[in-house]
Amino acid sequence: MAVRLGILINCLEAGGAQRVALSLYKNLYRTLDFVKLYQIHEDIHSIHEAYGLPHNFNKVLTATSNDSGFFYKSISTSLAFKRLLSNIRQDKINIMLSFIERSNILNLLTLGKHKKIISIRNYPSTFFRRKSFFKKISINLAYSILLKRTDVINFNSYEAAQDFAKLFSFQKDRISVIYNMVDVDNVNQLSQLELPLEHQEIFNGDVIINVARLVKQKGQDRLIRAFSLVSKGFPDSRLVIIGDGPLYEGLKNLIKGLGLLGRVFLLGHLPNPFPYVRRARIFVLSSLNEGFPNSLVEAMALGRPIVASDCSSGPREILGPGTDIFCKATQVEFQRYGILVPPFSENILGAERPTTESEVLLAKAIEALLSNAEIRKKYGEMSMRRAMDFAPSTIISQWVSLLETQVCSFRKQV
Repeated sequence: MAVRLGILINCLEAGGAQRVALSLYKNLYRTLDFVKLYQIHEDIHSIHEAYGLPHNFNKVLTATSNDSGFFYKSISTSLAFKRLLSNIRQDKINIMLSFIERSNILNLLTLGKHKKIISIRNYPSTFFRRKSFFKKISINLAYSILLKRTDVINFNSYEAAQDFAKLFSFQKDRISVIYNMVDVDNVNQLSQLELPLEHQEIFNGDVIINVARLVKQKGQDRLIRAFSLVSKGFPDSRLVIIGDGPLYEGLKNLIKGLGLLGRVFLLGHLPNPFPYVRRARIFVLSSLNEGFPNSLVEAMALGRPIVASDCSSGPREILGPGTDIFCKATQVEFQRYGILVPPFSENILGAERPTTESEVLLAKAIEALLSNAEIRKKYGEMSMRRAMDFAPSTIISQWVSLLETQVCSFRKQV
């Protein structure tokens, strides 16, 4: 029996889950007999064109946007469910794969003999803490009731899978872990473009770079505070942060308060950050939590030595595979593929507060790389080697194996 796959997602606006869904569609479309992508809401700014996909590759189930209010979202989700059932029958879908909670819940509610795979793209405990009380209760209740209907629960890290298993009761043999893919060749090709003239001067020094949205979760305030220590011993060093978000003004004030104007640069959102990453000395991930940090692996594909907070989840599995995923760093750890530093607490600190121990250790890790070209070269080479483990050819083969296994079990049941 051939795989006839449906991929369900809320929308295709910028986000990690959206990128994974589009990468999967693009690669599986060439491999499987039938693949269709369904989305609940229309997009205001879709990212599908960046993947070379035409406008008619997907099926939009409702005309509302993902930014609609709760009332309109509820109505549109009910309509989307009805249309989804119709499309499953019409397209003869035998496996439905979904991303993000609303899509996952709709998937589990669908009727029929098709297999249901839900994909969790975050670290569950921290994800639920960030949700409002009503959403937290709703998602918890829905998963508690409906998880028994899923055939596979897919995760992008083993730590996230174990955390989810602590929160909900389900058969553990339904767990699947497949890491996110990174198109190494495409990242390298995009990195060859020239920088705009106004940014070239910045990269004449030793640049430390971070690429992430400016939100509390990404910990850029901690990185800036750690860099204030680095800057004293390395006068040619600069910190470049690429991304936008609600903390922009707060981070600007922090930079000013620490006397780092002209040393720390907030460049905003850039459609193609890779030329900047390729020209940096070091890539730093300062996140308080992650699902699976794509930007880290993309930097590794460009041969950048890595310093990362040992947060949940992803950095340890990427940089120190084979080590205990629940044993977090308490000191600077020189792992096989990069350097891990202790994770940060969730308290946001201003310029007037003394640096914390974890910020001091982050500064020491950065200084260790800046002061030793041989270590930077070694970790740059190891970065490129590790990045190949997440190349599409490797990750897609794991997805195909999972899907074909489900179709085989479907055939036996029929």
